[in-house]
Amino acid sequence: SCLSLRPRKFTFSLRSSNNMARWTARQRRQHLATLSLQAAGRARAQLRVLRAQLREMFDATAAGLSEAAEQTHSARLAAFAQSVTRLARWLCFFHDARVDQARRRWLLELLLESCARTEPDCNAAITACSSTEGAASWYMQCSSLVRLCLPLLVDVPAATAGGPSAARLPHDPGTLALELRVALVLTGPPALAGADQLACHAAHLSRLARSQLHAAVAGWLHLLLPPSEAPLSQAATAPVAALLSLSSRVLGAMPQSASPAAAAASATFAAAAFAA
Repeated sequence: SCLSLRPRKFTFSLRSSNNMARWTARQRRQHLATLSLQAAGRARAQLRVLRAQLREMFDATAAGLSEAAEQTHSARLAAFAQSVTRLARWLCFFHDARVDQARRRWLLELLLESCARTEPDCNAAITACSSTEGAASWYMQCSSLVRLCLPLLVDVPAATAGGPSAARLPHDPGTLALELRVALVLTGPPALAGADQLACHAAHLSRLARSQLHAAVAGWLHLLLPPSEAPLSQAATAPVAALLSLSSRVLGAMPQSASPAAAAASATFAAAAFAA
């Protein structure tokens, strides 16, 4: 016999309505997830392009400073002092330890040399802090540079044998790592003693106290310090004292009302730095 192919009559029910609502909600979530992934991909691509552009600008500025160096060394430092805030901002934005090591070392070495000069035109800190806005921008970039240096405070070779104890001492026992020297300079007393500069410097140290500075220092001390029953080696004395001094400076700038343990911690770090 022939089968009847009559269409089935659709009947509305509460169960079918709930299924349709769930299906619609699932489709909406999938659509939003797709839009989020597409937006993240576009943002990542735009960020990659922006970082490449900033690297080109950084390299062009560095090349211009090299041309100034052909005249006099003071002219190079004076030109660097005028552009150091901009260079530091660019470096902290695009920095990648795998490809930007040479750029970082160039900037930090020139910054140390500039901050050691007594001439106002050649000293980057004095030049940048000549105005209130300049001081605020300078110390903001100082905070960013110190945070950039935290993973590199001590130049410790990779352990090749014997476990972590083989990576306790720096390459050169007689010198500190470049990044640690920069961190000490940028957390030292302000170049100018004006009220605006002192306030910006205190805010700079407060930002570092809220960042991962103390965690980084504790990690490096864990690598450098021997077990409790062993004496501190002569090679590790200088970096240990510098690390403790760095934490002591930042803790000393914290208001005691914000952290009841700040005074005790500061005294402990200061005593340990003096003992080291």
